[in-house]
Amino acid sequence: IGVVAMAGTVVDGLLANVADALTAVGVNTGKPRRGGTLTVGTLSDVPNYHIFNGAQGKMDASAFCVANALYDPLFVMSKNGKTALPMLALSATPNANYTVWTIKLRQGVKFSNGDPFNATVCVANYTAANADPTVGLAIKPIVKSVTMVDAYTVAYNLVIPFSAWPISLAEAQTAYMAHPSSFSPTYTGNPIGTGPFMVKSWQVGVESQFVRNPNYWRADAHNRQLPYL
Repeated sequence: IGVVAMAGTVVDGLLANVADALTAVGVNTGKPRRGGTLTVGTLSDVPNYHIFNGAQGKMDASAFCVANALYDPLFVMSKNGKTALPMLALSATPNANYTVWTIKLRQGVKFSNGDPFNATVCVANYTAANADPTVGLAIKPIVKSVTMVDAYTVAYNLVIPFSAWPISLAEAQTAYMAHPSSFSPTYTGNPIGTGPFMVKSWQVGVESQFVRNPNYWRADAHNRQLPYL
């Protein structure tokens, strides 16, 4: 017990040092400069990039770093970790007993290949995840089906009442939306998403290179298109 307590004290001290360092650095508020290259060393790579498809992907911690570059989730979490904020989805409205959530989707978003994101894509992502032999095992006890209400509205029909369902659609594996063409067993191309970057090259287990998505839908507070990098 003493060893555990000592280890906890050491970890607390290290975390405090990190927090102090981040506070000292602060946030650059100057005008962003477009361009540049960022090299990131991850702990692992996906075993095969053909299966790295949004909700259908097999994601560990490193894969989520990649997913955030290539895809967008339906929601993202607020800074305090308590609220699901709009991303590809704009809102989530439950029925009386929280077994059906109606999700309004953002219009005007396109995949990096120019195809539109819509309700059909959202349903296709759920269908692929549900059929996956490993991912499906995790979602079947919770999600009964996802159905299209209209071109930009879907309904998540749940097996059980779930009052915090939007949080499950915030930066979770089942929330990332990939292009449905990549769900085919015979697909041999790169992952296609609506995210800020797209694949230039990918040597599995060696190196992946991404470039800026010129059609990315997000802009900063001054209406400058993202990403800067």
